[in-house]
Amino acid sequence: MTLAAKPIPRVLSRPQLLLGAEREPVLIAALLFGGVAVASMTIIAWVVCGGLWALALMIFQWVAKFDPQFSKVYVRNLRYRSHYPAFSRPYRKT
Repeated sequence: MTLAAKPIPRVLSRPQLLLGAEREPVLIAALLFGGVAVASMTIIAWVVCGGLWALALMIFQWVAKFDPQFSKVYVRNLRYRSHYPAFSRPYRKT
C-alpha cells in the first residue's frame, strides 16, 4: 500500500512577509526608530529616523530575496554554535 502524493498548497508554505521583508525585523526596526523619533520630538530626528528605517527596510527586503526566514535561521545558528563546530575535525577527541 503506497501513499498518494498530494501537493502542498502554496498558501500553507508561504513565508510571512511585511512590506516585502521578514515581519519581525521590520516591526522591531519600526518600533526602535519610531521610539527614538518620538522621544527626541524634533523634526530633524523624525527625518533621520525615517531615513534610517527606510534604509533598514531596503536591507531587510534584500535579505528576504535570498532567504525569507533569515533571522530565525540565524538565531537558531547562534543557539547551536557551541554544539556544532564550523568545520569537521576527524582527529578531535570526543
